[in-house]
Amino acid sequence: MQTIGIVINQNKPHAERIRTTIARYAAQKGLTVIDTVADSIEGVVERADCIVALGGDGTILNLAGHLNG
Repeated sequence: MQTIGIVINQNKPHAERIRTTIARYAAQKGLTVIDTVADSIEGVVERADCIVALGGDGTILNLAGHLNG
């Protein structure tokens, strides 16, 4: 695993802080992080080896819809 994708609901109050924490930790481990702050959800799904959803049920369901197939 080399690339972690983060799908974030920017309306959730703690999501950005958690995204930043994950990105810093991953960088310390030599991993690349891509997220929906800088890229589309389609771009994240296409390029990530592992994806983390930060939000709620809707964020997870939206991501699942893009992963279908």
